[in-house]
Amino acid sequence: MLVNISGILVEQPGSPRISRGSNFYNVTTERTYAFKNTYFYYVQKSLESGDTGIDGDGYLADYQLQHGIGYSYLTLVFSTIPPDGSLPAINAMINTPQYYLSKTQNNIPLSQLKKYRTKWDHLLAGIESLAGTSAPSFWDSATDTVISSTDAKKYRWIDSASQLPDGWVIIKDKTKTAEEKLNFAPVVREERWVRTLADAVESIIMETQILSPGVTYGFNGQWLAEPTEVSPESDLFRLTTVYTGMTTWDEDIYGDQNA
Repeated sequence: MLVNISGILVEQPGSPRISRGSNFYNVTTERTYAFKNTYFYYVQKSLESGDTGIDGDGYLADYQLQHGIGYSYLTLVFSTIPPDGSLPAINAMINTPQYYLSKTQNNIPLSQLKKYRTKWDHLLAGIESLAGTSAPSFWDSATDTVISSTDAKKYRWIDSASQLPDGWVIIKDKTKTAEEKLNFAPVVREERWVRTLADAVESIIMETQILSPGVTYGFNGQWLAEPTEVSPESDLFRLTTVYTGMTTWDEDIYGDQNA
């Protein structure tokens, strides 16, 4: 470099102008400077050598040099893509998950869960003569409060003991509280980039399940993985999976999804 031209350039109002190209990872920065005409030769030679002494915006992709009256003007165009077109940073990022830790507090009504059972949040009442007997077969698998006409003569689902009819008794209590409480549970968000939709399909989680993230930040409990979100970003796909930690997750609710 004949001279460090960064010391003679005065950046103009409205500079820099930053834009994103058709590829999400290609960011272009355009900077415009003014300088005295007496330095025109040195600026020109520095540009021809490819060494301007100005950095921080990526790689010098293009420039425009304009001679004016008293002052000349230089526009430098920088790109995050190197001159040879290689993308080492992007290549290293593909299929390499990044993890981010946060926290949440959430309450999930049992009735909204996929594997909901009526016994979780309902009492089973029966006629007084059934006191002390075992629960009927439908008690374990029922998913609503509908009871067959035959069984309805002897049993009914109720929300609380205050609804118990005269001459009836409680056969079975609720098996769970009204809701699963997640009090300030740790949350890990996993993000990864893939090149094709086929790669995305191979990597995603389709259903809520007990599964630990690649990084747990020292949390020793169980993790609940939510279905993966897929977002197209130009010519790549971003996969986002959220994991919520809990000391223990209810296997009835979040265990084998095929059960």
